[in-house]
Amino acid sequence: MALVGEALLSGSIKLLCDKIASGQFMDFFRARRLNHSLMDKLKVTLMTLHAVLDDAEEKQIVNAAVAMWLDELKDAVFDAQDLVDEMDTEALRRKVKDQTKQTQVCNFLSTSLSPFNYKGMNGRIKDLFQRLEHLAEQRNRLDLREGVGRKVSQRTPTTSVVEEGFCPYGRDTDKEKLKTLLLPSDNESSSNFSVVPIVGMGGVGKTTLAQLLYNDEQVKEHFDIHAWVCVSEQYDALRVIKTLTFVLGKSTGSNIGELRELSHLRGKISILNLQNVVGAFDALLRDKKDLNEVELAWGYEVSNDFVKKKHVLERLQPPVNLVKLTIKWYGGTSFPNWVGDSSFSNLQVMRLSGCSDCSSLPPVGRLPALKELYVGGMTSITSVGVEFYGGNQPFQSLEKLEFVYMPKWEEWLPSPSGGESPDFPRLKELILDQCPKLRGYLPTHLPSLVNLGVYRSNVLHWSMETLPSLQKLDIDIVGGKEWLPQMVRNSNCLQSMTLSFCSSLLSLPTNGLPTTLTSLRISYCKKLEFLSEMMAKLTSLQSLRLSNSCDSLSSFPLGIFPKLSSLEICSCRNLKSLSVEGGADENLSRLNSLRIETCPNLVAFPDGGLPTPNLTSFYVSGCKSLKLLPDRMHTLTALQELSISCLPNVVSFAQGGLPPNLQSLSISDCNRLRPSVEWGLQGLVSLRQFRVSRESKDLLETLLNEQLLPASLHTLQISSVWNLKSLAGKGLEHLTSLQHLQIEWCGSLKFLPKEGFPASLSYLNIRRCPSLKKRYLKKRYENVARIPCVKIDGEVNIL
Repeated sequence: MALVGEALLSGSIKLLCDKIASGQFMDFFRARRLNHSLMDKLKVTLMTLHAVLDDAEEKQIVNAAVAMWLDELKDAVFDAQDLVDEMDTEALRRKVKDQTKQTQVCNFLSTSLSPFNYKGMNGRIKDLFQRLEHLAEQRNRLDLREGVGRKVSQRTPTTSVVEEGFCPYGRDTDKEKLKTLLLPSDNESSSNFSVVPIVGMGGVGKTTLAQLLYNDEQVKEHFDIHAWVCVSEQYDALRVIKTLTFVLGKSTGSNIGELRELSHLRGKISILNLQNVVGAFDALLRDKKDLNEVELAWGYEVSNDFVKKKHVLERLQPPVNLVKLTIKWYGGTSFPNWVGDSSFSNLQVMRLSGCSDCSSLPPVGRLPALKELYVGGMTSITSVGVEFYGGNQPFQSLEKLEFVYMPKWEEWLPSPSGGESPDFPRLKELILDQCPKLRGYLPTHLPSLVNLGVYRSNVLHWSMETLPSLQKLDIDIVGGKEWLPQMVRNSNCLQSMTLSFCSSLLSLPTNGLPTTLTSLRISYCKKLEFLSEMMAKLTSLQSLRLSNSCDSLSSFPLGIFPKLSSLEICSCRNLKSLSVEGGADENLSRLNSLRIETCPNLVAFPDGGLPTPNLTSFYVSGCKSLKLLPDRMHTLTALQELSISCLPNVVSFAQGGLPPNLQSLSISDCNRLRPSVEWGLQGLVSLRQFRVSRESKDLLETLLNEQLLPASLHTLQISSVWNLKSLAGKGLEHLTSLQHLQIEWCGSLKFLPKEGFPASLSYLNIRRCPSLKKRYLKKRYENVARIPCVKIDGEVNIL
């Protein structure tokens, strides 16, 4: 069953990534002015987690920590699916509303579902991203690796050849329909055609049908180029793309010289696989005055003819009014003279990537309008100096500079100006990533630098005197321990600092960190000592996150930061308690978010409860030694969200019950927890959402059968209740305000309430409940027929 579970989880992650990357989804985000860059980061993190799923599935059998990690990942993925489903529903509502305002469907979608909260959506996405990011960080501690796990069965690659004498039966109609799609009529435009998928279970003849179509004489006559590529079970997009592009490159039907005739080209042009190009000069790119973005990229090539490669790039000079230029995988040892020439007076963005044989950079400092420069994968460069600047007073407009994967880069020399003027007068953001050998001199005066990120690199020698405007500092895997004091000394502007994987860092600077800091994140700095006296000087700190760090910390002193509004403590393995020192209560008045996660030795909260009158969100997870939640929870009158998960020894809430103004409550994997009237759930008139996950049916049935949930509940989510076989209507009938019901990952569930659902229910979402789905499809339940919107595994049925 674990194998099936992880397969479903893998499929869920892939489906999420596909949805996030879809044009329709991105259009929805842009139209509502939502932060689509957060969703991009979310997708990258999801794929990072997906890569280690196979290894996690095998290790969970003998490693309880990995099993818990997988459970937390499932929870986070479910929440991500919920979020995307809400957006899908809202997009559908908007679409229907645009088409008609008179139908029952529109009326339901406009009124029955709760209003879509655009303002809160960015915050929910950010919270979800932080949860997934934390899980991604934990994969290293758990030694989860990519590419480990079950082997994929190998099939013999298919070809386009149809066996001689083969005669298909019953597929002529299908073949003709497909041919109609492939071959447009005279009054149709062929530019509208993209892909025709043939889908179905194995053995029904999909490949055979494709072979017949591929070898059809009319099809052969219509298309100039034909290519058959076997995708296989082990899908490799890069291999498929390479196969197709080499086929196209060998074709005689089109070549780069034909660009000569396209005098009105405008916008962006990408010319790929330049290793196959002949006659580059014939393209006359430099005459295409309406082009504003050009990408030139080479592919894999065995040849070491560096002169030929430079010859090709030399003759592909773009127009001088270009705005953006990208050069990828160029194989020459140096760049032609036009790269970096000052005549390109409009060039604002340049990317040089994977040019691994180049021993020096072009003189891009001479480009007067250049604002962004990315240099990556230049593995032969050992020094950056005079040739880079191109003369005195370089980089007059540069605002962002990024160096990534420069494994041999050792020195960064100054410009010929001799320090009379800054080399980068307007630079705001500098990123150094994977530059392990870089030592010594670094730019001595960066007056405008706001953001500095150093990742997977080594010793740095910077002082804040040379970085007077720095506001954000991110350090990840930097060797040595003497760099931090000199970097933060005399800083008057630093607001955000992140320290990650600094294994040799034992303590913070003697004089403390800058008091201007508002955000501090420390991850995987296990030897770092947390000194309360020093930390107390951070009087402006608003957000603090400790993750897998400060192994010597056994008690965290709440209340030492007078302006702290958000506190996260994750995977601090020796933390035993949270304490409040005398007179510190008033400093906790601004704390509105508290998150404690995977602290296995935590046993106690402060005596007398949490003196946090304005706390709105409280999350506790993975603390296996914890037996009680904070005392006097009912005094937290501002608390709106409470989530507890993976607390195997918590038996009940503290005396006095739950916070009175709670709006959202989630209980997951707390096996000894037993609900009772003392919780005071019935009186929580503000409770809108309740979620129960990874629990025995006993907890859920007690809540429903004893009618402990408040009648005002709006949304009920039931997830991974493994032994739940039926849902009793009696426990739901008193929920007269219930509008949304979601049931997921309940593999044993077969029966829905015979009595039906509350009349108020407008949306039923059932996911990953195979027995229930099978039964529903076989005989449609009458008791759900009147619900305006029923969604089963993504399929929407609207009344």
